[in-house]
Amino acid sequence: MTLGGIKLIIRLKKILEDRSIIIDETLDGFDYNDFTFSPIKITGNVLIDLDMLKLTADVNYSYGGQCDRCLDDVKKEEEFTLVKQYDIKEIESSDKEGIDLEETVKEQILLNMPSKVLCKDDCLGLCPECGINLNKESCNCKDNQINPKFAALEKLLKGEGEN
Repeated sequence: MTLGGIKLIIRLKKILEDRSIIIDETLDGFDYNDFTFSPIKITGNVLIDLDMLKLTADVNYSYGGQCDRCLDDVKKEEEFTLVKQYDIKEIESSDKEGIDLEETVKEQILLNMPSKVLCKDDCLGLCPECGINLNKESCNCKDNQINPKFAALEKLLKGEGEN
């Protein structure tokens, strides 16, 4: 395996010679949108299986950003197993030297990201009226305000409706 600049390329020629390669690398962290990803630890192997290369690797990393509900800072630790197959003939016929492990891993990390990042599963978020963090304090905004669409229903509940 050769580290070329920042990119981590698993060279096809090396795999064909050795029939397998063990991966134990750490990729640099990166920023994406509002998230900062820590260095990424990758351990696994690449094996030849008939006319295919089979990549199996455990990927460990953490990321930080803001909770989508309350805007508090969030730091999450994640790990997953990456299993991917590559056609040897396809790699040979392309202008690529081998497998770009960095690109593959970063792509899978972003695909594994949740659609909403929360500080905790039951995060209450911010009050839409006063903006207070409802995880830390409570407010009376909900008690005092009634949606005008339901004002007539409230009158009925209080017995003030038309007879």
